[in-house]
Amino acid sequence: MASASACASGTARIEWIRAEIVPGEGKVNAALFMPVKLNGADCRAQLDTGAPGIVHFHQSFDRSAARPLVVEALGIRHEVDGPPNLEAGEGGCPKGLRISLGNQFFEQGTLTIDLKREQLSFAPGSTLAADAKAVPFFYPQWDVNSSGGGHVVIELGDGQGRKRYAMLDTGAASFGISALTAESWRQLTGKELAAGPGVTSYSVSSWGKALPCYRARSATRFELGQGQALENADVSYCEAPAFKPGQKLAALIGLRNFSNHTITIDYPARRLRFAAVTAE
Repeated sequence: MASASACASGTARIEWIRAEIVPGEGKVNAALFMPVKLNGADCRAQLDTGAPGIVHFHQSFDRSAARPLVVEALGIRHEVDGPPNLEAGEGGCPKGLRISLGNQFFEQGTLTIDLKREQLSFAPGSTLAADAKAVPFFYPQWDVNSSGGGHVVIELGDGQGRKRYAMLDTGAASFGISALTAESWRQLTGKELAAGPGVTSYSVSSWGKALPCYRARSATRFELGQGQALENADVSYCEAPAFKPGQKLAALIGLRNFSNHTITIDYPARRLRFAAVTAE
């Protein structure tokens, strides 16, 4: 059960969760959260364009006993199946409930993520259909069991005519370009998977296991299309079980390289724009 109506435009402040990802380098913006209302109570949710659906619950529950949950943010309203017997916590927000908003939540309009000003906005309908600096994106639906929604996939060029597919993933906020395979790491950085000149090695904990990771600055100018590009990009790779989508992806694109940018996602027109924010 899910219903929605994009009532109006809306804006909200970005709420960052900060954490130390690389030991010794201090805390960075690790997760992007936004204010939401859950059954009228003020709460917050993670914004995750790496997730396809409307709302993703971070805890399991008996779907046969689900209860209606109204989720409101940025002028958008969705009613979804939520956990039963929610207990009100501080401020009335359901206790222990953690959620992410996926792409389907915003499909009726255009989502703008202003990382420089730390602000989110939504406008019903299309805003980039005639924008010459916007690039098209693919919107594949890889999960046949999904109730809807897709993934934002773009072409990533390297200035030498080679293009690879990469997925925009705000859920990977602390990463720049995150290679999905060792082969992609070598192609994107021109370096081997070993600590050395220009390569930092570290480990992260995942499900109780220490995963070896590597990070480097790439000398490649990555083309995003329509004159938009990433230079001196932060590229990383962790030796973890690979995310296996329905098409070959070279990398995920997180938010680390876009701290002074606005990212606009026009879902109806399937168009995307990265724009550097000029000084005010």
